[in-house]
Amino acid sequence: MDLDNSNMASSGFSSGWNLCFTVLLRLEAEISKLSDEALNPHSETNMAKAHALACWYPSVDYARSRAKRRASNPGGVGRSLPYFFTELFDVSYLHYPRAISTDDPYLSPAVAPDSTLIAGLPTNIALYTCEWDQLFVEGEAIHARLDSLGKQIMGRPVHGVPHGWDRAPNPFKANLKAALVYREAYSKPRRVFDTQGA
Repeated sequence: MDLDNSNMASSGFSSGWNLCFTVLLRLEAEISKLSDEALNPHSETNMAKAHALACWYPSVDYARSRAKRRASNPGGVGRSLPYFFTELFDVSYLHYPRAISTDDPYLSPAVAPDSTLIAGLPTNIALYTCEWDQLFVEGEAIHARLDSLGKQIMGRPVHGVPHGWDRAPNPFKANLKAALVYREAYSKPRRVFDTQGA
């Protein structure tokens, strides 16, 4: 495949965003490991790196219990995803019985050290949370932390919506709110690439 390493971005929703995030942290770890080897034919300059991220209601801290997450929902417990779905997600993603630590930075990037986040993530990040979401608190916390680490963060809470508000298929009615927020969010990667190509 003829891919342009200099024009890459990553995007994901919920646990998909967790995957985008942690893949970049793992990539940075592998690049660092390769660059430390004496006879390394690779260099950081010819390895693929993302230049922007677009993130949607991220799951970034599995070290927080589901009960704590659910209780932290600003919209109230009743606006959280049903227990059936969250249990299904946890069984799928965490491989119960848990064989891995939930405070591993490659599962819970919120607990990664600052140096890992600075080195592993691109400067330009668009991050959107949902006001009525049990992941709202951790999403806003990582938003503030990345901003404090010097990342160029854009994004905001989308008010009055629950987790996955933009994912429900409806062939009879377009989700105009989602279209507007997507356009806002993806303008940032586009500007990054336009600047690089100038």
